Amino acid sequence: MEIETHQAGPSILLADIQPIFRAGVVSILRKSHPKASFGHVSSFAEAHEKMHSQAWHLLICDIHLADRSGFELIQEARCLSVPIPSLVLSASPIQPFGRSAVKCGAAAYLPKDTSSEELLTAIGCLLAGQRYINSRLALALADAADENSEKPLHDTLSHREMQVLVMLSEGKSLKKIASRLALSPKTVSTYRGRVMDKLKINSDADLVKYCLKYDLIPPFADSMHRLNEPSFVS
Repeated sequence: MEIETHQAGPSILLADIQPIFRAGVVSILRKSHPKASFGHVSSFAEAHEKMHSQAWHLLICDIHLADRSGFELIQEARCLSVPIPSLVLSASPIQPFGRSAVKCGAAAYLPKDTSSEELLTAIGCLLAGQRYINSRLALALADAADENSEKPLHDTLSHREMQVLVMLSEGKSLKKIASRLALSPKTVSTYRGRVMDKLKINSDADLVKYCLKYDLIPPFADSMHRLNEPSFVS
């Protein structure tokens, strides 16, 4: 965990598992906010500590952190006595993760291939107390609201079911998922059953194939989980 301090500028907390990516974002932001201060963390636990130890003007986070979901971090940032606006920068697809981030309270969701110009525009909006919804996210939100549009089966999943689906696709065991989500293995098993029913699949191999088809597996999941059928037995 690192802190870079510059007086008389916005304080921005960066939560991402890649140090080199955080450094790149800081380099871009220095162009428009040379006096900004930055905090660098890679996990929910570190971010939680930083958010409760000082004031921040903005949280920039990925949805996949070292220990817990970025969605949970967004929700925590909203519940502080002085809420912190959140901008999600993620390699995960806008459909469905962008919509989920907005539901959790994110003020913006941008892919990691976003131009530096658009990133600076979005951050300017958030620091001014506004939201930033680009055309891709607006289209995803519009599609979700259109009752007549054809939607993938995973659009029927709840936020918690989606979390379980993604972790299963990474090859995590029921015990590991239970620990990460602070649930019992039995409850996680129930969620797994609901996911299987809603996606109309019958095996763990089919679950992974489904996630690969719709690009739901996090970009930094163990590559072996993409090739072999994982074991989900606790």
